[in-house]
Amino acid sequence: MNDPTDRLAERLREAVERYEEVGRRLADPEVLADLELLRDLAREHADLESVADRGRAYLRLLDELDQARELAAASGDPELEELAAAEVEELQARRDFENEQLRRLLAPSDPLDDRPAVVEIRAGTGGDEAALFAADLYRMYSRHMVFSDTSPASTACNGCPRPRVRDAFIHRLRR
Repeated sequence: MNDPTDRLAERLREAVERYEEVGRRLADPEVLADLELLRDLAREHADLESVADRGRAYLRLLDELDQARELAAASGDPELEELAAAEVEELQARRDFENEQLRRLLAPSDPLDDRPAVVEIRAGTGGDEAALFAADLYRMYSRHMVFSDTSPASTACNGCPRPRVRDAFIHRLRR
C-alpha cells in the first residue's frame, strides 16, 4: 500500500463513496427540511461530482491494466503476449497522465477561492519610473487574466469568472 497509485486509488474510492453518501442524504426528507444543511450538502455534492466521475474512470483503468498484465503473464501464445504487453504500455501511459490530472483535482482548494478579489495598482513615490512600473504590472496581470480565461475588469463584476491564483504578490520599487 506504499505505492502512490494505491494511495490515490484509495482516496478516489473514499471520494466516490462520500459522493454517493451525500447523494443519498440529499434525498432524505429531514435534510430537505433543513435549508442550511441542504445548501452545504448540495455544495459538497457539486464539488465531489467531477472527482467521483474521474475517479470511477480511473479505477476502471486500473482494473483494465491489471487484466492486461495478467493476460500478458499467463498467455502461452507469443503473439498474444506481445499484444497484451503493448496494451499494458498504453494503459500505463494513460494511468500516468490520469495520475497527474487527479492529483491536481484532489488538491485541497483554498477556502477564499469563492470570494472576489480587488487588486489596486498605483504608482507610489518615485515619479515616472514608479508610474512605468505600475503600468507594466497592470499589463502583466491583465495578460495573466486573459490567458487564464478570466476578464480583467476595472469595476466589480458579479458573475464574472475568477482567476485561480493561490500566490500573493507584493511589488515594490526601491532605489
